[in-house]
Amino acid sequence: EKTLPATTGRELIDRKGDLDLNKAIRAQFLNEPPPVGFFLAKSHGRIYILRLVGARQDIAYTGYERILDGRPEESVPPSNRLRLAIGADEIRGGGALQAGLVAFSKSNEMFMLRGNPEDVTSDEPILFTAFLEQLPWDLGCASGYTVRSTPHGIAWLGSDLKVYLFNGFDEPLDMSEGIYPLLKEITPNQKQNARAAFFRWVESDWYALLVPVNGATKPNRIFLFDLTNDDKNVGVGAILDIQADSIAVIENSTGDRKLVIGQQGRIKQLVVESQTVSGIHEVISSTAGQLPARWQSGYFGGESPQRMKMFRFARLVVDQGGFGILARVVDDKGKTLRDPEFVQLSLEGDKATVNRKGRRISFELQFPNADVSSAVLELSSSYIPLG
Repeated sequence: EKTLPATTGRELIDRKGDLDLNKAIRAQFLNEPPPVGFFLAKSHGRIYILRLVGARQDIAYTGYERILDGRPEESVPPSNRLRLAIGADEIRGGGALQAGLVAFSKSNEMFMLRGNPEDVTSDEPILFTAFLEQLPWDLGCASGYTVRSTPHGIAWLGSDLKVYLFNGFDEPLDMSEGIYPLLKEITPNQKQNARAAFFRWVESDWYALLVPVNGATKPNRIFLFDLTNDDKNVGVGAILDIQADSIAVIENSTGDRKLVIGQQGRIKQLVVESQTVSGIHEVISSTAGQLPARWQSGYFGGESPQRMKMFRFARLVVDQGGFGILARVVDDKGKTLRDPEFVQLSLEGDKATVNRKGRRISFELQFPNADVSSAVLELSSSYIPLG
């Protein structure tokens, strides 16, 4: 029995012994905004952020969605960290496969995540079951932007300018045998600008590698490697001398996936058909038709989610007319993050009236249905705290 002082002039008596307290409930999860890093990978049901700014040996990972304080969608407990072995250099890149997460150091070392990651909280500060094991192969990656996850494993351009495929168990497979002289043409001090993408086409899986060659400072050659694990594998399917700034796979409104490159500020598709000119044609040409585009903001009010608010106005500053704005209002009761209240707002000048009660609010911007460039300069929300 303990007597505790009270400011009201009365005494508070605690008759609950420490041994009788409920120790089955874990301490509340800590949460902070996600750290800034260079690379992202998804594995073990979590998102990993590799090579953190200010801590280039570290890997941060998201927690499970049981966080109540702050912004739930930014569920990154501050102690959820992994670090390369002592003596290892900074992280050069990494990727995820079914067997786990793989990370490459700048000094040509490979590491793989073993065990199961756990949320590190104030009452369980030590990570017992997860660690990064150094693999026995001295293979680095020339550019972290060439590491791509595929159904067959991760593929990447090695620091020795060979292309590898690693399934998580066996020794990495060299896929570039036969084209070594062509890969040796990669500009030595520009190999960090290499890019890659994984896509499926003509019943095959392909790894597209974009590299600068013959002294170029920007990527100007594309290699297509067949990843199919059967007798139909053709090895290197094509070599295209095409200037490009980036390469990626996008999905259109009908669910079709397309391999595209960025070229002088325009997106162009890599295709092989009768309309192909120099290996490419533009995905979207100028048109008088409608090109709907939308963007959703994060949630305002997350700095004090426990407090109800009267959201009064939204302020939107744009460089084009014809914008629409849709509000998502959340009060954590009848209006949840998964089932918010939708309110179509009328934009008058740069202000839209909301007048809704809630704890958080997000805005979906509906861009003009025209083939023109549109930029959002400012988006803010005004509210009155309640209670």
